[in-house]
Amino acid sequence: MAQPSSPAHIHTLFTRWSSAASYGLGLRAASIGAGQFLTFTFKGDRAKLLGTKAPSVGRYSISLDGAAGTVVDGFNSGSLAYSQVIWDSGAIANSTHTVTVTRDASTTANPGLTFPEGLLTFNSDHAQGVRDIDGARHGSTLSVFTGSAAWTKAITTAGPFGLLIMPWGENDATGGPSAATFRTQLELNITQARTAGFNGSILLVEMPKRGNATEPIWESFRAEIEAVAAADPDITVFDLRRRTPDYGTAEATELGLYADEAHYKDKGQGWVADQIASAILPR
Repeated sequence: MAQPSSPAHIHTLFTRWSSAASYGLGLRAASIGAGQFLTFTFKGDRAKLLGTKAPSVGRYSISLDGAAGTVVDGFNSGSLAYSQVIWDSGAIANSTHTVTVTRDASTTANPGLTFPEGLLTFNSDHAQGVRDIDGARHGSTLSVFTGSAAWTKAITTAGPFGLLIMPWGENDATGGPSAATFRTQLELNITQARTAGFNGSILLVEMPKRGNATEPIWESFRAEIEAVAAADPDITVFDLRRRTPDYGTAEATELGLYADEAHYKDKGQGWVADQIASAILPR
Protein backbone atom coordinates (compact mmCIF):
# COMPACT_ATOMS: atom_id res chain seq x y z
CA MET A 1 0.00 0.00 0.00
CA ALA A 2 1.11 3.55 -0.65
CA GLN A 3 2.86 5.40 2.15
CA PRO A 4 4.28 8.95 2.11
CA SER A 5 8.03 9.22 2.53
CA SER A 6 7.85 12.16 4.92
CA PRO A 7 7.48 11.46 8.66
CA ALA A 8 5.42 14.63 9.15
CA HIS A 9 1.80 14.22 10.21
CA ILE A 10 -1.45 16.00 9.47
CA HIS A 11 -3.86 15.29 12.29
CA THR A 12 -7.60 15.14 11.76
CA LEU A 13 -10.65 14.73 13.94
CA PHE A 14 -14.19 13.87 12.94
CA THR A 15 -17.20 13.90 15.21
CA ARG A 16 -19.05 10.70 16.05
CA TRP A 17 -22.41 11.26 17.71
CA SER A 18 -24.90 8.58 18.73
CA SER A 19 -27.89 10.77 17.83
CA ALA A 20 -27.26 13.27 15.06
CA ALA A 21 -27.73 13.97 11.37
CA SER A 22 -26.44 11.46 8.82
CA TYR A 23 -24.07 13.87 7.09
CA GLY A 24 -20.32 13.89 6.59
CA LEU A 25 -17.60 11.31 6.07
CA GLY A 26 -18.81 9.15 8.95
CA LEU A 27 -22.50 10.00 8.42
CA ARG A 28 -22.55 11.43 11.94
CA ALA A 29 -22.70 15.22 11.95
CA ALA A 30 -23.45 16.89 15.26
CA SER A 31 -26.83 18.64 15.46
CA ILE A 32 -26.43 21.98 17.27
CA GLY A 33 -29.50 23.93 18.35
CA ALA A 34 -30.05 27.07 20.42
CA GLY A 35 -27.98 27.08 23.61
CA GLN A 36 -25.88 24.08 22.55
CA PHE A 37 -22.20 23.97 21.64
CA LEU A 38 -19.49 21.64 20.41
CA THR A 39 -15.85 21.96 21.47
CA PHE A 40 -12.73 20.59 19.77
CA THR A 41 -9.27 20.70 21.36
CA PHE A 42 -6.23 20.04 19.18
CA LYS A 43 -2.53 20.76 18.87
CA GLY A 44 -1.49 22.22 15.54
CA ASP A 45 -1.15 25.29 13.35
CA ARG A 46 -4.35 25.29 11.29
CA ALA A 47 -7.90 23.96 11.39
CA LYS A 48 -10.85 23.74 9.03
CA LEU A 49 -14.45 23.10 10.05
CA LEU A 50 -16.56 21.01 7.69
CA GLY A 51 -20.32 21.31 7.87
CA THR A 52 -23.59 20.97 6.01
CA LYS A 53 -25.58 23.79 4.40
CA ALA A 54 -29.26 23.69 3.43
CA PRO A 55 -32.34 25.96 3.22
CA SER A 56 -33.27 25.25 6.85
CA VAL A 57 -29.75 25.30 8.37
CA GLY A 58 -28.92 28.15 10.74
CA ARG A 59 -25.82 30.28 11.17
CA TYR A 60 -22.63 28.75 12.52
CA SER A 61 -20.58 30.70 15.05
CA ILE A 62 -17.00 29.47 15.33
CA SER A 63 -14.71 30.71 18.09
CA LEU A 64 -10.96 30.05 18.29
CA ASP A 65 -9.45 30.09 21.78
CA GLY A 66 -12.31 32.08 23.26
CA ALA A 67 -12.16 34.96 20.77
CA ALA A 68 -15.27 36.49 19.25
CA GLY A 69 -17.01 34.01 17.01
CA THR A 70 -16.86 34.09 13.22
CA VAL A 71 -20.43 33.82 11.90
CA VAL A 72 -21.05 31.80 8.74
CA ASP A 73 -24.52 31.41 7.22
CA GLY A 74 -25.50 27.78 6.79
CA PHE A 75 -28.18 28.65 4.24
CA ASN A 76 -28.02 27.03 0.83
CA SER A 77 -30.85 27.42 -1.62
CA GLY A 78 -32.43 24.36 -3.12
CA SER A 79 -30.86 21.37 -1.42
CA LEU A 80 -28.38 19.95 1.05
CA ALA A 81 -24.74 20.83 0.41
CA TYR A 82 -22.60 18.35 2.34
CA SER A 83 -19.05 18.79 3.63
CA GLN A 84 -18.60 22.47 2.97
CA VAL A 85 -15.58 24.29 4.41
CA ILE A 86 -17.50 26.42 6.89
CA TRP A 87 -14.44 28.01 8.49
CA ASP A 88 -10.67 28.05 8.02
CA SER A 89 -8.46 29.33 10.84
CA GLY A 90 -5.61 30.13 8.46
CA ALA A 91 -2.08 29.97 9.86
CA ILE A 92 -2.00 30.05 13.67
CA ALA A 93 0.66 29.43 16.30
CA ASN A 94 1.63 25.77 16.58
CA SER A 95 0.15 25.17 19.99
CA THR A 96 -2.87 23.69 21.74
CA HIS A 97 -6.08 25.35 20.60
CA THR A 98 -9.79 25.13 21.30
CA VAL A 99 -12.50 25.58 18.68
CA THR A 100 -16.07 26.08 19.87
CA VAL A 101 -19.04 25.79 17.52
CA THR A 102 -22.48 27.14 18.38
CA ARG A 103 -25.66 28.14 16.56
CA ASP A 104 -25.46 31.90 16.29
CA ALA A 105 -28.26 33.85 17.97
CA SER A 106 -28.98 35.73 14.73
CA THR A 107 -30.28 32.52 13.13
CA THR A 108 -33.69 33.00 11.51
CA ALA A 109 -34.04 29.71 9.60
CA ASN A 110 -36.57 27.16 10.81
CA PRO A 111 -35.61 24.90 12.53
CA GLY A 112 -32.21 26.56 12.18
CA LEU A 113 -30.00 23.77 13.46
CA THR A 114 -26.35 23.70 12.44
CA PHE A 115 -24.53 20.52 11.44
CA PRO A 116 -20.76 20.55 12.00
CA GLU A 117 -19.37 17.36 10.45
CA GLY A 118 -15.88 17.50 11.87
CA LEU A 119 -12.70 19.48 12.31
CA LEU A 120 -9.68 18.93 10.09
CA THR A 121 -6.58 19.80 12.08
CA PHE A 122 -3.08 20.29 10.70
CA ASN A 123 0.29 20.13 12.41
CA SER A 124 3.25 21.79 10.66
CA ASP A 125 3.31 19.98 7.34
CA HIS A 126 0.36 20.71 5.05
CA ALA A 127 1.71 19.34 1.80
CA GLN A 128 2.80 15.82 2.71
CA GLY A 129 2.92 13.34 5.53
CA VAL A 130 0.20 11.11 7.00
CA ARG A 131 -3.39 12.35 7.20
CA ASP A 132 -5.52 10.11 9.40
CA ILE A 133 -9.27 10.68 9.16
CA ASP A 134 -11.80 8.82 11.28
CA GLY A 135 -15.04 8.14 9.40
CA ALA A 136 -16.48 5.49 11.71
CA ARG A 137 -20.13 5.23 12.69
CA HIS A 138 -21.31 3.16 15.65
CA GLY A 139 -23.58 0.23 14.85
CA SER A 140 -23.60 0.61 11.08
CA THR A 141 -23.87 -1.96 8.35
CA LEU A 142 -22.51 -1.42 4.87
CA SER A 143 -25.98 -0.68 3.49
CA VAL A 144 -26.12 2.54 5.55
CA PHE A 145 -23.23 3.98 3.53
CA THR A 146 -23.99 2.38 0.18
CA GLY A 147 -26.04 4.80 -1.89
CA SER A 148 -25.39 7.82 0.37
CA ALA A 149 -24.01 10.92 -1.33
CA ALA A 150 -23.18 12.52 2.02
CA TRP A 151 -19.99 10.62 2.85
CA THR A 152 -18.59 10.63 -0.69
CA LYS A 153 -18.75 14.43 -0.87
CA ALA A 154 -16.42 14.56 2.14
CA ILE A 155 -13.86 12.52 0.19
CA THR A 156 -13.55 15.41 -2.25
CA THR A 157 -13.50 18.18 0.36
CA ALA A 158 -11.27 16.60 3.00
CA GLY A 159 -8.87 14.86 0.61
CA PRO A 160 -6.81 14.03 -1.24
CA PHE A 161 -6.34 10.60 0.26
CA GLY A 162 -3.94 7.81 -0.70
CA LEU A 163 -5.41 4.95 1.33
CA LEU A 164 -8.96 3.98 2.24
CA ILE A 165 -9.28 1.40 5.04
CA MET A 166 -12.59 -0.51 5.02
CA PRO A 167 -13.12 -2.97 7.91
CA TRP A 168 -16.67 -3.91 6.88
CA GLY A 169 -18.53 -7.09 7.73
CA GLU A 170 -18.81 -7.61 11.48
CA ASN A 171 -22.26 -6.08 11.84
CA ASP A 172 -23.42 -7.31 8.44
CA ALA A 173 -22.69 -10.93 9.37
CA THR A 174 -25.03 -10.84 12.37
CA GLY A 175 -28.55 -10.59 10.99
CA GLY A 176 -27.68 -8.52 7.93
CA PRO A 177 -27.57 -9.43 4.24
CA SER A 178 -26.32 -12.64 2.68
CA ALA A 179 -22.60 -12.85 1.96
CA ALA A 180 -23.30 -12.46 -1.77
CA THR A 181 -25.38 -9.31 -1.21
CA PHE A 182 -22.68 -7.97 1.09
CA ARG A 183 -20.14 -8.35 -1.71
CA THR A 184 -22.38 -6.45 -4.13
CA GLN A 185 -22.76 -3.64 -1.59
CA LEU A 186 -19.01 -3.56 -0.92
CA GLU A 187 -18.20 -3.30 -4.63
CA LEU A 188 -20.77 -0.49 -5.02
CA ASN A 189 -19.32 1.31 -2.00
CA ILE A 190 -15.85 1.19 -3.56
CA THR A 191 -17.23 2.42 -6.88
CA GLN A 192 -18.89 5.35 -5.11
CA ALA A 193 -15.62 6.37 -3.49
CA ARG A 194 -13.81 6.26 -6.81
CA THR A 195 -16.55 8.16 -8.61
CA ALA A 196 -16.22 10.86 -5.94
CA GLY A 197 -12.55 11.26 -6.81
CA PHE A 198 -10.70 8.72 -4.69
CA ASN A 199 -7.90 7.16 -6.76
CA GLY A 200 -5.69 5.60 -4.11
CA SER A 201 -5.29 2.13 -2.64
CA ILE A 202 -7.93 0.30 -0.63
CA LEU A 203 -7.25 -1.96 2.34
CA LEU A 204 -10.07 -4.37 3.20
CA VAL A 205 -9.72 -5.66 6.75
CA GLU A 206 -11.02 -9.07 7.81
CA MET A 207 -11.92 -8.43 11.41
CA PRO A 208 -12.09 -11.02 14.22
CA LYS A 209 -15.43 -12.81 14.39
CA ARG A 210 -18.04 -10.83 16.26
CA GLY A 211 -19.11 -12.64 19.39
CA ASN A 212 -22.60 -13.73 18.29
CA ALA A 213 -21.74 -14.49 14.65
CA THR A 214 -21.57 -18.11 13.56
CA GLU A 215 -18.30 -19.43 12.21
CA PRO A 216 -19.70 -20.59 8.81
CA ILE A 217 -21.39 -17.24 8.12
CA TRP A 218 -18.32 -15.21 9.05
CA GLU A 219 -16.13 -17.41 6.89
CA SER A 220 -18.48 -16.86 3.94
CA PHE A 221 -18.20 -13.10 4.41
CA ARG A 222 -14.42 -13.35 4.60
CA ALA A 223 -14.41 -15.29 1.36
CA GLU A 224 -16.34 -12.53 -0.40
CA ILE A 225 -13.96 -9.87 0.96
CA GLU A 226 -11.02 -11.82 -0.40
CA ALA A 227 -12.75 -12.23 -3.77
CA VAL A 228 -13.24 -8.47 -4.09
CA ALA A 229 -9.56 -7.88 -3.37
CA ALA A 230 -8.43 -10.60 -5.77
CA ALA A 231 -10.33 -8.97 -8.63
CA ASP A 232 -8.74 -5.51 -8.30
CA PRO A 233 -5.00 -4.68 -8.31
CA ASP A 234 -5.57 -1.56 -6.18
CA ILE A 235 -7.28 -3.49 -3.39
CA THR A 236 -5.47 -5.52 -0.74
CA VAL A 237 -6.98 -7.64 2.02
CA PHE A 238 -5.52 -7.85 5.52
CA ASP A 239 -6.48 -10.75 7.77
CA LEU A 240 -6.64 -9.11 11.18
CA ARG A 241 -8.25 -12.22 12.64
CA ARG A 242 -4.96 -14.10 12.34
CA ARG A 243 -3.37 -11.55 14.68
CA THR A 244 -6.27 -10.82 17.03
CA PRO A 245 -8.10 -13.41 19.17
CA ASP A 246 -11.88 -13.54 18.91
CA TYR A 247 -14.07 -12.19 21.69
CA GLY A 248 -14.67 -14.68 24.47
CA THR A 249 -11.48 -16.66 23.97
CA ALA A 250 -9.08 -17.11 26.87
CA GLU A 251 -6.38 -15.19 25.01
CA ALA A 252 -8.66 -12.20 24.35
CA THR A 253 -9.73 -12.14 27.99
CA GLU A 254 -6.14 -12.28 29.19
CA LEU A 255 -5.12 -9.44 26.85
CA GLY A 256 -8.12 -7.31 27.89
CA LEU A 257 -8.97 -6.21 24.33
CA TYR A 258 -12.77 -6.17 24.31
CA ALA A 259 -15.41 -4.07 26.05
CA ASP A 260 -18.19 -6.40 24.85
CA GLU A 261 -18.81 -8.87 22.03
CA ALA A 262 -18.64 -6.17 19.35
CA HIS A 263 -16.51 -3.32 20.72
CA TYR A 264 -12.93 -2.83 21.89
CA LYS A 265 -11.47 -1.17 24.96
CA ASP A 266 -8.85 1.52 24.42
CA LYS A 267 -6.19 -1.17 24.60
CA GLY A 268 -8.00 -3.16 21.94
CA GLN A 269 -8.31 -0.14 19.66
CA GLY A 270 -4.58 0.45 19.99
CA TRP A 271 -3.91 -3.20 19.26
CA VAL A 272 -5.99 -3.08 16.06
CA ALA A 273 -4.34 0.17 14.94
CA ASP A 274 -0.86 -1.28 15.46
CA GLN A 275 -1.67 -4.44 13.51
CA ILE A 276 -3.11 -2.51 10.56
CA ALA A 277 -0.23 -0.03 10.56
CA SER A 278 2.22 -2.91 10.26
CA ALA A 279 0.47 -4.01 7.04
CA ILE A 280 0.80 -0.65 5.27
CA LEU A 281 3.98 -0.76 3.22
CA PRO A 282 5.40 1.22 0.28
CA ARG A 283 4.79 -0.21 -3.14
